[in-house]
Amino acid sequence: MGGEADHSGRLVNETTRPDQRNERDSPTTMSATVPPAPASNGPAEQRGGSDFSRRDLLKRAGMLGAAAAVQVGGLAPAGAAEPARKATQARAAMPVRESLETLTAAESDTLESIVARLIPTDENGPGAAEARAAHYIDRALTGPLAPSRAAYSAGLAAVDAYPYPNGLSNNHGQVGKHYMTHNTLAGVTALFPWNLNTWYGLPAQGVAVDNWADDNFDHANLDFIGGGNLWVYTERRPIFAASMATFGQAPAWGSAWKAFIKQNADRWNSAYLQKTTLPYEDNYLDLDPAVKDPLGFPVCRITADFKDNEKKTAAFSQDRMVQWYMEAGAVGTLRLPVGTMGPSTHAYGGTRMGNNPDTNVVDRWGFSHEAPNLGVLGASVMGTSGAHNPTLTAQALAWRTAEHLAENWKTIAKGGAL
Repeated sequence: MGGEADHSGRLVNETTRPDQRNERDSPTTMSATVPPAPASNGPAEQRGGSDFSRRDLLKRAGMLGAAAAVQVGGLAPAGAAEPARKATQARAAMPVRESLETLTAAESDTLESIVARLIPTDENGPGAAEARAAHYIDRALTGPLAPSRAAYSAGLAAVDAYPYPNGLSNNHGQVGKHYMTHNTLAGVTALFPWNLNTWYGLPAQGVAVDNWADDNFDHANLDFIGGGNLWVYTERRPIFAASMATFGQAPAWGSAWKAFIKQNADRWNSAYLQKTTLPYEDNYLDLDPAVKDPLGFPVCRITADFKDNEKKTAAFSQDRMVQWYMEAGAVGTLRLPVGTMGPSTHAYGGTRMGNNPDTNVVDRWGFSHEAPNLGVLGASVMGTSGAHNPTLTAQALAWRTAEHLAENWKTIAKGGAL
């Protein structure tokens, strides 16, 4: 491969190499006395407890490197302080190239990039590169890890020959595309002139009407596809009344608000409208270029929103729900906004299923078009959401993929296309 690792841990191609010897350019062998470890922080560290983190270990490794630099560089005369300082800075900016014992130069470059990515240098302290992790692995391959030398060679060569520069099964740029969450907002709330007796229950309890879900009704004169499941809550927690709407009949605070809540706490009801969501290529998931998780890896970023079809479906479903409430005796209703798409327990897409590899990640059986022995299970393979919960569909697709794997094990295990 012959690549150098840049400051972010990515591999960049090397333009020239003076030779192909199994060593790095290192005219000087450095040695130093390890500085004494800092005083114990408490009983946990004394007994090897979890308070001593790998970051602490790397910090001590960094102190070793600092001690080595001082002993090799020596002390310069006072008059040469400024030139010596500049020379030291220049040397510090150059990568230290150490002699190799087992790895080739190309293998070492690849390994250096891998360890720098796994434990990067950041504001918390040094990373694997400063700790010379690749150097210790190289040395260990002459001793305890010697039986694994062939495996290391094969693994590092596989990185060099990795056929997915844009990520696994993403040569067509479809991983993360067509993300969807259920169009579940845009509900309706109603006020009645009598008590409804909906106390003390779980929000998941209710009554659903499927008359206008998906294709259960005639769309001949409509300008959208899909529909909505109308779900009316039959139970709720009493505390919910504290945040109920006042339907324009009272202010949102003060004695008049308290009097309204006292009278109407059991006279209101809410409907949860779960509607069809369609897939769009510009609704997608990717890795955030700036935000990272506590381990230093990029977090998942959602770029998505509901479009015209979802908004029209929501308006139609709200009209049906308002009609239901008013015919049931409601004296007032409120329509809630559609809102925007975001994270949800009802999430779909990202590894869409379909016959065309240019627009889908997996085939009809849930196996990757580009890596035929890679199967994907879950709602990420679903092409649309429908108006119902995804659990049973995701389970059925998983069983279907598993059955196909069992029936075609030998071919799939070899990476053969089906």
